[in-house]
Amino acid sequence: MADTDLCHYFKLAQELYLFVWREKLVPTLGVVVVNLAELKTTGKIFGYESDDFGKLTNFPVGAFAQLANVTTYE
Repeated sequence: MADTDLCHYFKLAQELYLFVWREKLVPTLGVVVVNLAELKTTGKIFGYESDDFGKLTNFPVGAFAQLANVTTYE
């Protein structure tokens, strides 16, 4: 769809982040906690059910993670 959506992240603790995003084309809001110490994520996605703007959907999301790169700044 070649678009970017607004997102935010907040550091909650050492190696623990909250990641929030909104999508324009598929009207949803996602909230995920990224735990780099445990290498996993957990969260929720909220939005409309299909094309019915009268019904909401709310489902859990999560994944196991693998560190792909570390960048250091000097």
